[in-house]
Amino acid sequence: MRVLLIGPQRSTFVATDVAGLSHRHRVTVINTVFGTGLQGAMRMLGFTLRVIASLVTHDVLYCWFADYHTLVPTLMARLMGKRVIVIAGGYDVGYLPEINYGARMRPLRWFCTRQTFRYASMVLAVSDYAKRQLDMLTEGRHAPAIVVYNGVLSQFVPSDISAPRERLAVTVCQGDSRTEYLRKGLPRFMHVAKMVPDVQFVVIGPTGVALDMARRDAAGIDNVTIIPGFVSLKDVIIPLYLRASAYCQFSIEETFGMVVVESMLCGCVPVTTNGGALPEVGGPHGLRADSDEGLADAVRLAMERQRHDIDAIVRHAQQFSDVRRREAVLGVVGTNATG
Repeated sequence: MRVLLIGPQRSTFVATDVAGLSHRHRVTVINTVFGTGLQGAMRMLGFTLRVIASLVTHDVLYCWFADYHTLVPTLMARLMGKRVIVIAGGYDVGYLPEINYGARMRPLRWFCTRQTFRYASMVLAVSDYAKRQLDMLTEGRHAPAIVVYNGVLSQFVPSDISAPRERLAVTVCQGDSRTEYLRKGLPRFMHVAKMVPDVQFVVIGPTGVALDMARRDAAGIDNVTIIPGFVSLKDVIIPLYLRASAYCQFSIEETFGMVVVESMLCGCVPVTTNGGALPEVGGPHGLRADSDEGLADAVRLAMERQRHDIDAIVRHAQQFSDVRRREAVLGVVGTNATG
């Protein structure tokens, strides 16, 4: 079959699905990063026309996230008798009114998101938490939905993680806004760093307003380093994972937590809050707390973890492999029935 995939093209989760689907189908990818303002609106209009034209020669529309740009393509695909598969697992099923986060906070955006979920053929939620959010936010008015965990491409997983670990804790926040800075728990990360001065803390990836806020909050905290900008997973992030003892994700909410899995596969102890899907992803060997004091204690404990603990963490993370996701997604896409 021919699959038309629409999503943020440079994201690792999109790359994973493109690679997986390509094992059995022909995949065309159309990027969904438009920018803002009038130029962004014009790009989205051009995108919509391109998708509608492309649907003629494709069998399945595969949408990474539901949003403004997915409703018209979804409706047109269904009118043409094509199947529509939508991934739920981000802003579309996030809901944090306290920081004005989530599609539901914006009436037109939520209308497009909700109707996409309703008229799709199938919704794939990236975690049990994302599925619960989908059910709650739509009040159950959505297409049939199942949970298919995200998967990490095996090509990014190092074969040797036995190097000695440093007293180093890292976090990744490739956001550019105040909302993302708060949602990812960066203020708490800075405060915990101040509480554990004998551990080095590194923030990877903030830009724009998020970068400004990170620099402001890190001022005077000598054990915090900020690496700004969109950085390479292979060349920058993974080498840091292989040096670090702990990976910290202090988010208020995560619908999955791809970077947590990537870090675990590299031998980091996950230290997280209980936000969203983080308990699912971190598993029984992860360290979790919801207070700054508890998280500081967890970071200290992560510095002392033994080799057998790390092996158990890696085994847990291996369930989120690209192979498992590929087989599940191919099973859904390969269904011939429409509906």
